[in-house]
Amino acid sequence: MAENPPAVNGWPNRPLKDFSEEERKIYDRWRNRKSAAATKNVRKLDRERRGSDPDVRARNNERARERHHRLKDDPDQIRKKREQYERAKEYRRAKARQHYADNRERQIELTREYRKKNREQILEKNRARYMANPEPAKAAAEKRRAARIQRTVPWSDDEKMNEIYRASREISEITGVPHDVDHVMPMQGRGVSGLHHQDNLLIVPRSVNASKSNKFEPGDLPPRAGIRNARALLKKIKKEHGLLGVE
Repeated sequence: MAENPPAVNGWPNRPLKDFSEEERKIYDRWRNRKSAAATKNVRKLDRERRGSDPDVRARNNERARERHHRLKDDPDQIRKKREQYERAKEYRRAKARQHYADNRERQIELTREYRKKNREQILEKNRARYMANPEPAKAAAEKRRAARIQRTVPWSDDEKMNEIYRASREISEITGVPHDVDHVMPMQGRGVSGLHHQDNLLIVPRSVNASKSNKFEPGDLPPRAGIRNARALLKKIKKEHGLLGVE
């Protein structure tokens, strides 16, 4: 047996059951280091042998190619691979869902940071995807237009809503930051459905609107929206940029 591990007196004559807890930890660390070193040496020698012997390397490569071609078209192997893939896919999905649920706030923050750092790449990728396959985007736009028609109530004021949209465009031109008109309570939200009404419209930066998506928690207090808020925001922006005299 190898030399005694340090600070463990009397080994190997003392049985392991007589070791104290601290001595057992020292012994286990020492044994693991010895085992790892031996394994590393064996693997190193094996790599050197296989790497220095061209015949061994050639035989191993040929065997791997033969096995690949033999199993490539085997129906049983194909079925097993598909079954393994399906099991692994469901497992990965369940694990990913659980991880997201356990770290929801952190995942949202990481996604927001990634989108902020890679905004141009994401936009370019989305444009390329749209050009290659525009039908899904057009279908989503049609669905949203239909929902807007269905969620428009008779007491909605078209003039006020148009003024809010014009204010959004004007703010975008003044600041150079794209702004959108957001529905505070989404028309197609999860668990809530808002109206296409002037009091449900809010001018926000496009990045905020994109990160919000169609999420709305029923317990959340909606921000101030409507025509008065849009007018006040436009007036504030004009003052900040010297386009309106201070009253």
